[in-house]
Amino acid sequence: MSEEKIIDPKKQKGLASSALFLVKKEDKKPEKLEVRRRKLLAEVESWKSFAQALRIEDRRLLNSMLEKIWPFDSAVENCKEGYEAEAFLLGLLILQQKTIDRLEELIKAST
Repeated sequence: MSEEKIIDPKKQKGLASSALFLVKKEDKKPEKLEVRRRKLLAEVESWKSFAQALRIEDRRLLNSMLEKIWPFDSAVENCKEGYEAEAFLLGLLILQQKTIDRLEELIKAST
């Protein structure tokens, strides 16, 4: 497993380093996607002070959630101006509901 470190997103280049507050050193995503994901990147950046106040294990969990939010970038990009946070949070809720549904299916299948 690679070493993890806390970063300052403003001093880093690339999508993953701009978006995550605790990253693995080898994590990189194509920089060309950054233009398309401007609103989502700005929304994730706005959570920086919140993330920095978290305990390290909670920060890791937040990063795990943020890594999974990128499929919702078009929803955030296309939302009405001023509603980026709502689109971002709804994306996270959808991910959580998918996980719950999957777990319920596994429980039903095992009984």
